[in-house]
Amino acid sequence: MDFDRLQAHLDNTHSHPGIENHITYSPLIKNEDNDKTKADKNANFDDFIEMLARLVTKSGSMRSLGVEFSPDEGRRVTVDVNTKLDNPLVAFELIEKVPDRELKPMERETIQEPGDDRQNARSGRIYGQKFNCLVQFNVFAAEYTTANAVIKELEALISSYIHVFKRDGVREVLYSKRFTDRHFDNYRQFISVRNVQYLVQIEQLHVVWDTEISAIIES
Repeated sequence: MDFDRLQAHLDNTHSHPGIENHITYSPLIKNEDNDKTKADKNANFDDFIEMLARLVTKSGSMRSLGVEFSPDEGRRVTVDVNTKLDNPLVAFELIEKVPDRELKPMERETIQEPGDDRQNARSGRIYGQKFNCLVQFNVFAAEYTTANAVIKELEALISSYIHVFKRDGVREVLYSKRFTDRHFDNYRQFISVRNVQYLVQIEQLHVVWDTEISAIIES
């Protein structure tokens, strides 16, 4: 599934009630008309990578393969005829991060600070902007059998924990494609490389307090 087909899928998904409005908020902020917290967390792209890194580290199957996950974007390995790759490495690169229909932050909700002193509590607005992030994971391993095993486990891990990513603030994780990235052909002279891409949907949220805006305007 290429990016255009993924976008078409998203267009269809947005037509279903309840799916588009997967909006998450800070647990410290509550709606002024409703004293219940909206959700536990909000996650950006870096949060998603950190969550995946923790999952790979804790996964028994990944540990048995000796897999290292690098949270440093664009990580590469140094390989030549005299260098041996001791442990498989999973690295990532952000291919692109583009707005999902919203070219600027949009107001989501009017809020008020929680607490008993409602009269002096600050009021403000939550602004959000949705993004589609195309991310590529690159697997480096000494042997092709190990590379195949690692990418199989990586795909299974992401698939199994999509509900966890969404619970912790990621809007959606969609499989894009597995392919042979020719940019890594030089690496393939010495090691095995596998490439897979996912579309990760996120929503960046921030709070603007009315008192802060007034203070800036009046200063």
